[in-house]
Amino acid sequence: MVAAASANDTVVVGSLIAKLWVSIDVSGENALYLVLLTSMGIQIRSADLREDKELLISTLLQHLTAGSDERRYEWLYLRNPEGPARAWLAVDNTSGKTVGVSAAFPRRIVVNGESQAGWVHSDFCLSGASRSLGPDLKLQKAT
Repeated sequence: MVAAASANDTVVVGSLIAKLWVSIDVSGENALYLVLLTSMGIQIRSADLREDKELLISTLLQHLTAGSDERRYEWLYLRNPEGPARAWLAVDNTSGKTVGVSAAFPRRIVVNGESQAGWVHSDFCLSGASRSLGPDLKLQKAT
């Protein structure tokens, strides 16, 4: 329980960081609404597509799809005709274990009849134990 806090404060509640959004009057009592809970134990970092290749493939294979293999990775991440992918890793600060991946792939898109460079946010996964609003949002915002 948070003893004293007001709107827009950031407070620590157990192992979570809570951002307090707005204070409103509910039936004569003040209430604070939590809008974002962020796990303190997850760090997001950019992936090096060559150095982190095995880590990316194994995490995607474990948490996304059995189709996440070296052949798919080579084409989609490294040999995409539009250029290399960008990827991020979610790493548990305590164990050092990679618990999630997010990636975006370059692609030509047509906007108002004109071809432009764009990105497709595709491979996204988190381990079951790490699935919550905080780590999900941190990983998506990085992408």
